[in-house]
Amino acid sequence: MRRLQVLLLIPVLFFAAMEAGASSIDDLLVVSLHTYDDNTNQTIYSTKASLTKRLSERWGYGLSLGVDAVSGATPSSNAGDGGEDDDEEGESEGNSRVYPSLSLKYDDGQHIGAAGVYLSTETDYTGQSLFVDYTRVMNLGNTAAGISVSEASDRWKISGLDPDNRDERSVTLSLTQTLTPHAQARLVWTNIHSEGYLSNPHRFIDIGPDRVLERLPEERNGDALALKLVTLLKESTSFHLGYRYYSDDWSISSHTIDTALYRDLSGSWTLGGRLRFYTQTDAEFIRPLTEIQVADQWVAVDYKNTAFDTYTAGVEFQYKPGGGSTRFLDWDKAKLKGGLDLYTTSSNDFIDNWYGEDSIVGAMITVSMEYQY
Repeated sequence: MRRLQVLLLIPVLFFAAMEAGASSIDDLLVVSLHTYDDNTNQTIYSTKASLTKRLSERWGYGLSLGVDAVSGATPSSNAGDGGEDDDEEGESEGNSRVYPSLSLKYDDGQHIGAAGVYLSTETDYTGQSLFVDYTRVMNLGNTAAGISVSEASDRWKISGLDPDNRDERSVTLSLTQTLTPHAQARLVWTNIHSEGYLSNPHRFIDIGPDRVLERLPEERNGDALALKLVTLLKESTSFHLGYRYYSDDWSISSHTIDTALYRDLSGSWTLGGRLRFYTQTDAEFIRPLTEIQVADQWVAVDYKNTAFDTYTAGVEFQYKPGGGSTRFLDWDKAKLKGGLDLYTTSSNDFIDNWYGEDSIVGAMITVSMEYQY
C-alpha cells in the first residue's frame, strides 16, 4: 500500500508546480465491443466503457470498466508415447474477467502526465498494476519525449499451486518527431522484467501415466524497440508503417511489421486497411513434444514459446454522424468506429498437440462509440 501511495503522490507534486497552459483533456465517453472466434473453439466477448472527466483547465481523471467472457475447449489429448491425438472432441470450459481502472491526468499543453491503478480478476486469477506516464512536448509541438513506468503483480487462485506471485516491471521511453509538414516518426524502447510463477497451470502434457504441468524459468528479461512512420500521401490519404524488434533472455526474438492505409471518403466516412506480419524463434528450452521427459527441468507446452509466424489482414471504418443536436445527443460530438481482422498462424506441432488443429485461424470484430459530452 505504501508503494501505491508514493507512486500516486509523485506526479501530483510534480505537476502541481507547473505553469498553466492549454489542455487537451476532454470529457469523453468510449464504449466498445470486441469479439474473437477461431477454429479451436475459442470464443471471446469483451465489452469496455471508459470515461474521461475534466476537473479543471489542466486536471482530469479517467475511469474504465471491462468485462470479458471466454469459452473454449480443453484439449482432446496430449502428446505421450509418440504424441498421437485422439479424434474425440474436448469438453467445453469457460472463464470470465472483470478489469476496472482509475487514473489521474494532467495536461498543460507542454507537460502531459497520468498515474493510475489497474485491477483484473478472473475465476482463478487476480492481478493489479500501477503506472505513471509523463510526456514533454517541445519545439513548438514538433517533438515529444515520454517515459512510462509500470509495476504489476498477479496470482493464480488454484488449490495446491505454489502461491508465488508473478511480478512484472516495465519501463518505456519514447520520442515522437515531426519530420515534415506531412510526415511524423515515433521511436519507442521498452524494457520488461518478469519474475515468479511464469508458467500456466492449465497447460500440461501427458507422458505415459503421468500428467506433467508446464514448468518455465522463474525470471525473464526482454527488450523491444519499435519505429513507426506516418505520412500523408494526399490530403485525404495517410500511410502508416511500423516495425518492432523484441529479444529476451529465453532466446526468443521476434520481428513485427505493420502497414495501414487510411482514406477520408467524405467529412463523415474514413476507410482503412491494414496488414501485419509477425515471426518469432524458439525459446532455448523448447524440446520436441515426443522428447519431453517427466524429469526435465523445464517443460514447455504453450506454442507461444515456440517458433511460429502470424499473418493478419483487416479493414477499419470511422463514421462521424454530424447533423447537429437532438434532445439527448449532439451528433457532431459522436464518432463510430469498427473493424474486422482475419488472423492465422503458421503450422505448429504444439498447436496441433493442444488444439487438434495444425494452425489457428480466427476472426476479430471491434465496434466502438466515442462521445464528447
